Amino acid sequence: MLDYYSLMYQTLGLVIRQMLLYVGDAPLRMANGIQHVTLIYSYTIKDIRDIDCSDLLDGNNNPDDAMLSILCRMKDAVATLRAIRERFMLLPEKVQKDYLVGLKNLARLRGLTSLVKKEVEDKMPVTIDISNDETYLAGKRDGKEEGKLEGILEGKMEGIFEGIEVALDIKYGAEGLFLMDAVRKIGNVEKLEAFKEAVRKASSVNELMRFLMG
Repeated sequence: MLDYYSLMYQTLGLVIRQMLLYVGDAPLRMANGIQHVTLIYSYTIKDIRDIDCSDLLDGNNNPDDAMLSILCRMKDAVATLRAIRERFMLLPEKVQKDYLVGLKNLARLRGLTSLVKKEVEDKMPVTIDISNDETYLAGKRDGKEEGKLEGILEGKMEGIFEGIEVALDIKYGAEGLFLMDAVRKIGNVEKLEAFKEAVRKASSVNELMRFLMG
């Protein structure tokens, strides 16, 4: 956060007020500043669960706000997911698929994966099906079982890459997305799944860097 502040000030001359939006599942415990002998720096931290999901949904058709609302405070999860589905249904079908992928990844942070499938995915005209992936179809046309399996595997890995990228962006912003080059060098599904779980549990980008270097 201090790096961001410094860059904004040096590049644009802006004095900014910073807020870190916490989306993790564990209780918020991170510090909100630095106090050294020659440096006193602070910023605001807000737990997204302190925001009522209705603040992002009422009178607002923005699909990004709708997707984020799954992380906010909800009185009725089913009603919230139905409202999210209504926002997504206003989008072109191809875009619906992208937002559905993002929503499913965020749902894992709140243990709502099954409910998202029931109330959103199963009731939308799009499905997340790797059998429609171009790599899979190429293997199918080739007529070789090995090619089919490779296509399925590559499609699955690409889906995991997309999920990790969304989670890094939401949780850590540009600093998290910086890790994607290293993430895409991971060559097996098991390690990718392990890293995806690490993103959910980690409290800093440094923890994720140590995972990648291990």
